[in-house]
Amino acid sequence: MNVNATILTTPCPDLTVSEHYFLTLDFNIFKDEKQHFALAKDFIIELNTNPYARPGIKLIRSKSSITALIGNLTTVKIGNDQLLVSPEGCCIYFNELPLPSTENHLNTENTLLGNFQGVSIESANLAESLNFWLKIGFTQVGGSAESGWLMLKNEDNFDLNVMRFGMCPHFFSNPGLNFFNGTENPKIIQEIKRRNLPIRQEITFFKPGEPAENIIMSDQGGLCCFIFND
Repeated sequence: MNVNATILTTPCPDLTVSEHYFLTLDFNIFKDEKQHFALAKDFIIELNTNPYARPGIKLIRSKSSITALIGNLTTVKIGNDQLLVSPEGCCIYFNELPLPSTENHLNTENTLLGNFQGVSIESANLAESLNFWLKIGFTQVGGSAESGWLMLKNEDNFDLNVMRFGMCPHFFSNPGLNFFNGTENPKIIQEIKRRNLPIRQEITFFKPGEPAENIIMSDQGGLCCFIFND
């Protein structure tokens, strides 16, 4: 059991559809009597069947740690989770139930999505965002409000990039998963299409009239993945 962990969570109106989507992307699926997860090499996504669930970030902590992190911030009870909404509108769930031991089920290779490079969110006020994320246990490790982006990390080595609105000329949802694949990205996009996986947006903003070198995908719950050649 993992007492402390930071994972992603996504709603699953139809668990069979979600499992098929992530399996087709080369995730492993782990489930017990109550919980379901899509496992990659570097991150975990909870497949949340609660009908009130929304895409977000989940922090697994002890009861005392949750109390200290939340402080006087307003939360909403959603199932076994306490939901806190960040200034950017990102859902953050706190849960004291330990994460099941998934180490033996994690991928040893990347999924079809490629090289995972943390999670991104967009913010209208970076100073306010920084203050919030520091309160719930993150540390600034790069960037600045003046430069338009922040790089944050918490004790679980969960990487969070906060960017000022107006920097990304494409669809965006908070949170979004980043995958940067360089020159391999066109091959990855081709394989995604070959497997008949749904693409939310093919980005041609940077090279109008040419085949898209960057795409955005989304599962049925609305959790987005940015598959880029950066």
